[in-house]
Amino acid sequence: MAANRQKKAQAEAKARARARRRQQQRDQYRAQWEPDYEERPPVLVSMNESAGGLQVQGEMPGLEKMSGVLLDFIDPWLSECRTGEELLTLAQLAALAWNTTLMPPKQSDQMLRELLGSIPYEGRDLIAALLERRRSEFPDHNRFIINVDLQDGPNGPTLLVMSSVTPPGA
Repeated sequence: MAANRQKKAQAEAKARARARRRQQQRDQYRAQWEPDYEERPPVLVSMNESAGGLQVQGEMPGLEKMSGVLLDFIDPWLSECRTGEELLTLAQLAALAWNTTLMPPKQSDQMLRELLGSIPYEGRDLIAALLERRRSEFPDHNRFIINVDLQDGPNGPTLLVMSSVTPPGA
């Protein structure tokens, strides 16, 4: 009996060590895509009808960076991205699924039909998983994703996400 408990304890220790190594690998992999938040403070931007179109009005204190939220959202699939182009494609597809869940039901259904009609059949499972993850894991995030881009930065590629600013209480 003692031998069985010892074997079980050893197996559990090995499993914990493997889980720690996998978590470290995910963290290292994710760090290469995560923006450097110290160099890019969030800014509040408003649109106007003047020639410039956009005006920087200052930092948005207390508003979570949408690039970080999107990276958390696509985290289960990040390890499958081998290139920046694959990451960008995943992030853009995730943004479409994300925005679909924020629309009124009639518009959401129409957008979902259009989205499913524009991707290969194999991608439908991914869309379903993204929709479910958005509804279950991110129910309090109500900002539309306007644009997703990948830009080369001093520390490698950086995911840039532009989102709507939701007024408090909206």
